[in-house]
Amino acid sequence: MASLSMRVTPPVSLRHGVRCVPASGVAVEDVLVAVGEEIGYENITSASRMNKAVVVFVKEEVHVGRLITNGIVVSGEFIIVSPLVAPTTKVTVSNVPPFIPNEEIERGLSRYGKFASAMKALPLGCKNESLKHVMSFRRQVFMFLNEPSIDVSFRVMHEGKAYMIYANTGSMKCFVCGDVSHKRKMCPHKVGVSGENASENAGPSAAGVGENATESALPSAVEEREDHSGKQAESVINDSHTEEAGAEPETGENSVKKNDVSEHGDTKMESVDLLKSQENCETEMKDDDTFSEVSDVGSQIERDVYTLKEINDFLDMTFGKAFDVTDFFPDPEKFIASVLLFQRTVKVKVLSKNEVEPGRFLIVKAEISNFKFLFVNIYAPNVGAERSLLFKKFENVVKEENEDVFIVVGGDWNCTLDFTFDRNGEEPHAQSASSLAGVIKKLNLSDVWREHNPSTKQYTWVKVCNDRISAARLDRFYIFCNLKNRVVGTEIIPNIFSDHKLIRVGFTLSKSTHKSCYWHFNTKLLEDKEFCKAFKDFWEAWQAEKSLFESIIQWWEVGKVHIKDFSQKYSAYSSVCLKNTLKWLETEIVNIEMNMTVNDDVQLKERWIEKKTHLSSILDERVKGALIRSRYLTLKDVDAPTNYFFNLEPKVGQQKLMLSLKDNNGHVTSDPQEMRKLAVDFYSNLYAAEISDEHCRRELLKDLPVLSEDHKKLLETDISFEEVSLAVKALSSGKSPGLDGLPAEFYKSFWTIIGDDYFKVLQKCCSEGILSTSCQRAVLSLLPKKGDLTLLKNWRPVAILCTEYKIFSKVLANRLNNVLYETVHTDQSYCVKNRSIMDNLHLIRDVFDYASSKDANMGLLSLDQEKAFDRVDHRFLFDTLNAFGFGEKFISRIKLLYTEATCMIKMGGGLSVPINVKRGIRQGCPLSGQMYSIVVEPLLCKLRRELMGLQINTLNCSIKLCIC
Repeated sequence: MASLSMRVTPPVSLRHGVRCVPASGVAVEDVLVAVGEEIGYENITSASRMNKAVVVFVKEEVHVGRLITNGIVVSGEFIIVSPLVAPTTKVTVSNVPPFIPNEEIERGLSRYGKFASAMKALPLGCKNESLKHVMSFRRQVFMFLNEPSIDVSFRVMHEGKAYMIYANTGSMKCFVCGDVSHKRKMCPHKVGVSGENASENAGPSAAGVGENATESALPSAVEEREDHSGKQAESVINDSHTEEAGAEPETGENSVKKNDVSEHGDTKMESVDLLKSQENCETEMKDDDTFSEVSDVGSQIERDVYTLKEINDFLDMTFGKAFDVTDFFPDPEKFIASVLLFQRTVKVKVLSKNEVEPGRFLIVKAEISNFKFLFVNIYAPNVGAERSLLFKKFENVVKEENEDVFIVVGGDWNCTLDFTFDRNGEEPHAQSASSLAGVIKKLNLSDVWREHNPSTKQYTWVKVCNDRISAARLDRFYIFCNLKNRVVGTEIIPNIFSDHKLIRVGFTLSKSTHKSCYWHFNTKLLEDKEFCKAFKDFWEAWQAEKSLFESIIQWWEVGKVHIKDFSQKYSAYSSVCLKNTLKWLETEIVNIEMNMTVNDDVQLKERWIEKKTHLSSILDERVKGALIRSRYLTLKDVDAPTNYFFNLEPKVGQQKLMLSLKDNNGHVTSDPQEMRKLAVDFYSNLYAAEISDEHCRRELLKDLPVLSEDHKKLLETDISFEEVSLAVKALSSGKSPGLDGLPAEFYKSFWTIIGDDYFKVLQKCCSEGILSTSCQRAVLSLLPKKGDLTLLKNWRPVAILCTEYKIFSKVLANRLNNVLYETVHTDQSYCVKNRSIMDNLHLIRDVFDYASSKDANMGLLSLDQEKAFDRVDHRFLFDTLNAFGFGEKFISRIKLLYTEATCMIKMGGGLSVPINVKRGIRQGCPLSGQMYSIVVEPLLCKLRRELMGLQINTLNCSIKLCIC
């Protein structure tokens, strides 16, 4: 791995400058308004756009610290502010033989500035593929220079000999005369110069020192070339993980519709809306107007793509005006049972079409708005055995589809998977239904309508025969589970021409890629010894800067920003080194293989095996990283890395994306700014404090058990460094870091370096009664639940907290863990040491058995509290702790976790404005489970006092089981 020297840290910022990277399209003036609101407009001196960033200069260093600590809000999006550090300059070092180590070159350069990157050798630039690996006598490094540029030479002693080294920031120049207009080969001063005179006339290029002096390091052995490969290569290992999307949604609206026919020969219809975005409402109305010219059957459901079954001449009579029929098979001239229709206004490109089983199984692969779809239309036979065979064929065909496409499966399945919800009687086709259920599970498919209506009974087929009504939900859409977040609505609609109903499904086609909206530290750097050594030097230098700041808390906050900058620079150049290593290994393997074909040399075979093993180990590390991020922990039926595995990560990330939201009026939007606004309104209301009933509060807090005096004193003692160190060791690895990007692994690895500083920061926070800004702010990650994912209530908010917040919380949780059993009843096992939910389950089973054997009347009441953690009132929590007898100092530490607490929602590739958290306990905090057990215990105590319980004659007490 590359070596990085950074013995001295850069200043807090370069001339009081800061760097903001807002979303694309944001004006510089908007950024300045946000900066002015934070520090005062009069404190801004100048600003400019530099690439994607906006650089702002302010009057004082204190303003820099405030902006870095608090960030800014532009157009409803939170923007992280970084200090503007001195720009790095590329320094080219020439005339360096390969045997001179980087450390000796760095010693000569250190007087001119500070190092910002690893030093790397530059390739010679040969065009011949077999010579690509040959390196030149030039090296390159990025530095923080004391002067704008350098053009120097210095001597390096190596093994008793002196070598003249040249370093400059400009163009390559002649080694003999120093002119940039030509190279050494064409130098006029070189003509006629040879032997001893060459050393005298070579001017600044001569390299003789003492009797052991040598000529300029092999000056004529290699022809120096212009460097076309010195540019920074694209990173192979990125210092921040990619997670959630930044592409702009496309405009327009497309819809796809399907028509189906019943098992009884009636025409029926299904449809799929493909909603691209909200920006094309006018176009949508025009499309609808065109389609309304069709007959009543068609105008009832104004969509873009349909499938019809058993329709024959009905196609031309009813839909011929609005749809392309003859472009798709089956042949409309023949009797058909399945067809796919696209409305003429839809820009669709049919890639392939296949009638797998005539009249029963149709597949059309099409491209709509740059999205590839695989439409599958199924019309299951009436005969059970034939139905099972068709389902198996369907499974095999879908399994063979390796391309990344949206698979939409719809049709008349002629059986139901859960007759208790999907039929008005028992399922008559149990065997084929079981076969279909197995296929659905293997393919990881989701029943779209049932997913949105988990307990609703509604049928797509109803038939009345001899006063007997038969009803079932035979017609269903299935999609892959990772596409559930693209569904924006589904419904069953009655129609006038069939005993089967129409099923409508809407999709959003907004484009979104999985990327992180803030920096994450790359934990692979912790395995790099050079990085660990360089970080130690960096932090020692940063410790000397404490006097520049108002407080140690601000010094710590700005220091974490510099850790980010330091890590990113190192990671970027490490990636370049890795990429060069990969290229070199590949070239070496090819060259060795060519030599092996003409020379049966054992040493060549050993070298070939060695290089192959080295290359394999690097690729294995890349595969492991992709598998971990995609949540696949093992390689099962594969023995080599393939695109399939590298594609797992984005697929898993895609299913967690929020692609569209529905407002209170039912309007669906996929615009990131509108979605963030809807989310901010929703969670601002959820986390707003509510007025509670004082009488109820007093009643619930009566007659509660009180903590013993010894335990109370134990909780009140000062926090020790040893306690904090134990909490750090106990932190779980592999968790997402908070806003500062530093995970638990970072603190574990560098605790001996930064631990004492963090402990002093924690002590300062406790004495001042407020945490640092980064600890107050949580990033709210929304995870999909069941139901309509266009509704925010069906997303679970998880607070991603800074690791230093978790350390403090873990210290309090460890203390509380030893005394919680004293205040929480034995019925309650949640987050109480040495208790298990299995004990409660066994007791419930025993009660059921007793009631059954004794024929006793018994009732079991289950209550599900919506948003239970999010609705915990902070004042009631603190009052409950006081009622249980917890001490004032311990309660003040709990309050510290919620003082000025805010959260920012991660959505649409960015962060929302900070939302004040006036109630709720954070899911993701080590202390949250214990806090919930405490806050719900007064209610359970009240229930235990009021309930009679189950009376058992052989026992002196009744069983009253109240658990949460």
